[in-house]
Amino acid sequence: REMAKGTERADRAMMCHAGLISVWLDRQIEAIDEDDLERKSGRRLVNAFTALVEQDFHSAKTVRDYASDLGITPTHLSRVCNQACGRPASSILQDRVTYEARRLLTETRVPIKDIAASLGFASAAYFTRSFQKQTGQTPSSFRKQG
Repeated sequence: REMAKGTERADRAMMCHAGLISVWLDRQIEAIDEDDLERKSGRRLVNAFTALVEQDFHSAKTVRDYASDLGITPTHLSRVCNQACGRPASSILQDRVTYEARRLLTETRVPIKDIAASLGFASAAYFTRSFQKQTGQTPSSFRKQG
């Protein structure tokens, strides 16, 4: 109204309005910076997790063990993995183990029970169930096809 009427208060009104816009812009920039920091810290955490998985996937470590190594809760680890790459931590771990199982089954003649043991499975039967759940095939049928 002050601007439309051209009153002497118009300059002061414009300065006040510019000040409010400035505060709003600062808040927007701050929110972007916080989101960016959160994404960067999440990526660092996922990178640390995947590095640990790559180092220890052959053990019987669980997501809980990895989270403990990183000093966070399993829930937080899974949430961050989901945000960063669309998959929970358990899927990332299982995918790495399954990838190695496939590689060993196609590239070696190591007995299935030994592959199971080398990947941290308590038994060949449990390995077979897990592998079949992931791939839709038993390890022996997968090996025959490869």
